Amino acid sequence: MKITIKTIHTSISDDDKSRLRELVLKWARELPASTIVKTTFEEKTGPKRDGNKIVHMLLNVPGFKKTIFAKSPAMNDFKTALDIVVDRIDRQIVKARDFEHYGNSRPRYIIAKTIGMPAGLLRRLRRKKK
Repeated sequence: MKITIKTIHTSISDDDKSRLRELVLKWARELPASTIVKTTFEEKTGPKRDGNKIVHMLLNVPGFKKTIFAKSPAMNDFKTALDIVVDRIDRQIVKARDFEHYGNSRPRYIIAKTIGMPAGLLRRLRRKKK
């Protein structure tokens, strides 16, 4: 797994780098070794922004059709922003892995069929939400 770190208008501490490495390496068992993780740490400056810290994370996973991307809302420190981004990426990894596993169809329908959900409830799930 290759981890790339980029900073915009800021510098990050060694604690933040080690925390990023620790959080990303927990995906090592789930994702292929050729996965590329690009992380950008950004600090917004200006009169209205007051040094908001934002973390962008992009994962290029071989075998997945789409790249996985998450961005944190502005926080006071990078540690909190990094935790939020990692939680969002975790959910997207599970969703993408299920999507690939079930043959590129919506996994909730297939799971509903396998557990024997009543037909009326399954029909309600199939309807498009407006």
